[in-house]
Parts: sequence; structure tokens; C-alpha cells
Amino acid sequence: VLFATGAPVGNVNLTAGLTAGDRSFTLTVSGSVVVAGQWHRLESLATDDFTREDGVLGGKGEQVFVIGVNGTAVTLAAPVSYTYSQGCRIVRDNSAEITMEGVTVHGAGRLTDVVNGDIGIQILLGGQVNLIGCTTQLCDQYGIYGSARQLKISESEAVIEGYAALADRISYPIAFSNQTQRVEVTNNVVQGGKEGICQTSIGSGPGVTQNAAVSYNTIKGCARSGIATHDAYEKLVISFNNIDYCEQGIDIRGRHTVLSKNQISHTGTADGTLDCAVQLGSGVGEIVAEGQKISDVLRGWWIPSLVEHEVAPGNISITNDNIESDRATHGILLDFRGSDTAGYAQNGDLLGTLNLSNLNYRISTGTFSRGVETQGRWSNPHVDGRFIGGGPSPSACVYMHGTNVGGTGNGPVNPDTVAVAFDTGFNAPAVQHSTGLWKNRFRGIGHTPAGEVV
Repeated sequence: VLFATGAPVGNVNLTAGLTAGDRSFTLTVSGSVVVAGQWHRLESLATDDFTREDGVLGGKGEQVFVIGVNGTAVTLAAPVSYTYSQGCRIVRDNSAEITMEGVTVHGAGRLTDVVNGDIGIQILLGGQVNLIGCTTQLCDQYGIYGSARQLKISESEAVIEGYAALADRISYPIAFSNQTQRVEVTNNVVQGGKEGICQTSIGSGPGVTQNAAVSYNTIKGCARSGIATHDAYEKLVISFNNIDYCEQGIDIRGRHTVLSKNQISHTGTADGTLDCAVQLGSGVGEIVAEGQKISDVLRGWWIPSLVEHEVAPGNISITNDNIESDRATHGILLDFRGSDTAGYAQNGDLLGTLNLSNLNYRISTGTFSRGVETQGRWSNPHVDGRFIGGGPSPSACVYMHGTNVGGTGNGPVNPDTVAVAFDTGFNAPAVQHSTGLWKNRFRGIGHTPAGEVV
């Protein structure tokens, strides 16, 4: 309904690749494309130098501000973030600079096929874009969609009806895409659609999304995820969101993600195939998560076994985590299985570190319910916390095992479970195929025998 777009002015290749930290480079030819005092985009010439998924769009890229041009010599205001070993080009856009406030759009509520339908507000190749206090209703492909250097969507409402019918379609109430240097999606109300707030690759050119903050949003009734990431990105903060009655709460597929004090409840409400608070998917890297409050879920944190990982996951820290769910089979299930496909993380690959600390979980009393279960060669995994539930056939409150279940290898490296408190439904922590020392101190709550094992 409302559409605005910038347009590329032109591009020039660099004479050589760049190394992260570089602030200057040389162009293959001089000309009018690169202009001092303006923003430009660097785009990799490779198609597979960030992740496989992002490679379809042309690999990594970033926004840069040019402060000097002397013939073919170019100087930037700040160092580049990435290394471009296979070369890159610089692009100048005629960007759309837009502020909308208090705009209301009522769509027809029509999807013509799985990828097309009504779009309420769409901004492509924007510069500084601010959407404040806007309302979109029944715009069933996108309510608000933005691709901009700096994008702010705040105090807005986006509603798409009939979430169950849209589960297999592209239908995002709020979405942002590549070529973005800074995103703020804050204080919005989102209901319905497939992914409530989605970082996606659809409809934009190459470049890696960086520095996105998704905070203080109220999200409800999504057919797949309350908050989702579909492409490579770095430095994403997801905090203080309230996510309710979605198939899963948050889907993470990128690197360097911080999650803080989100409240997630009543998952599995579309078809029950995901039913988790947070899924850590393909491409997931470093995660720092603190203080989530989770209730009425089948799983708290989940790496599905069928995911092929573009990079070996790891360096995951989940602390001060609270789960209250009488139907939860797992508080944390990191079910890494290596791929047989070349170029993906393999079965025996060494994974990153794992810090699971100060967990407070009350989960199901059903058979084989576990507080924490991991699979794979996690490095120095540490677990401490309090686990209530388990049974009637007691299983380990913390269970770490190898990627070839029933085999003889690929278990955790130097595992450490300390001060794990658990009740009568659980057995003591168990570790399979470990490498290095297993330090295991625990105490039972009404468990026989209670005590400490070293």
C-alpha cells in the first residue's frame, strides 16, 4: 500500500581484498561512484564466505562512510568489520530517507499464493528510516517491511489474522532485512502471521545485518516463531519481550546473540511440531542468555537433531534461567548430530564451550524427562542448578552423551556438573563417552541415597 525505495547509483571493484580493521583501499578505476561524505555499501565478490544461506545473496557486506577520495584511493571513517579474502566492490545508493508517524493501513487480507499478498508499509534501500506509531491490519504478506542503513520501528501495531492457515506461507507482521547497519524494533504489538518479528533475506540485496535490537515487544499467536532469524547476522540483542501462544518463542540462526529477560509461554499452539521456547538452528554461534522466564513449553532450549549446521555451534551461555512447565520433557535439549554433507559440521567435530548456570527448572514427571540433555563433543560443559520433576522411570537430571548414541565416542570434553540439586524423580547426572575428567558434585532433594559424589 505504501512503498518507497532507494536505488543503486553504481559500483566499483577494489583492486584487492580487505582485512578486518582496514580503513583504506584502492579502486580499480576512478570516477564519480564513490563520493566523500556519503554512506556506501561494501559487498563481497564471493558467494560462500559468510554462511551457505547468506551466500545465495552474495556473501557478507557492510555499510561504510567515506571521508576521503583521491583518485582511486579511498579512506573510510571507521575500520571495516570483515575480511574480504576473495575481493569486494563498493556500491553507492540513492537512499530513501523517510519518517512516518501515526500511519494506519488496512489491507484486503488476501494471499494470492505462498509468497505474494498484501504489504502494508515497505521500505527498500533506505537510509535513515523511522516508523513510529504506525498500524497495519490484514496485510497478509508483510505488515511492515524495512531494509535500510538505519531502521527504527517503534510503538506500532501489526496484525495478521488466521495464524494456523498461514503456517506454510510467507506472512510476517514486522520484518527487516539485509544491508542494515542498525535496527531498533521496540515497544510494538504484534499478532498473528507466521513469524511475528522476522529478520529475513527476502526482497533485498546482499550484505550482513548487524546491530539489531528487538526489545519490549508484545507478540502473540504466530504460526511458527514469535521472533525469528532467517539469514546471517551478527550482534543481535533480544530483550524484555513477551511472547505468548506461538508455535515457538524465538528462532536463532546467527552469531553473537544476546537474550535477556524475555518471557515466553504457551508454545506449540499451531501444530506442536516445534513447541519450544528457543530454538538454536543452523548457523548459530555465540549465545549469551540471562534471566529468561519460560512456562508451558515442551522444551525450553532446543537444538533439533535434524538440523545441518553451517558452523559447529558453541560458546553458549545460559544463566539464571527459569522454567515452570509440567509438560516439559527437557529444560535444555542440545541434540547436535553431525551432517554427512561436506562443508557442514560433522559428527565428531569439537563444539564450543557450554555454560549452563543457576538453572531453576520444574519440568514434567513423565518418563525420561531431563533437566539438561546434550549430545556431541561440547568443550568444557558446565552445569549447575535445581531440577524438580522427572519419573516415573527415573532418568538422569543431567545427561551428556556422544553423537553416535550406543557407540564409543564423540562425548563431552572435560564435563563439569557442580551442585546439581534434584528430587526423587531423577537419577544422578550421567556422562557418556567423555574425554578428560568428569567433576560431578550433586545433592539430592529427598533422593536416596542423598549426599555428595566426587
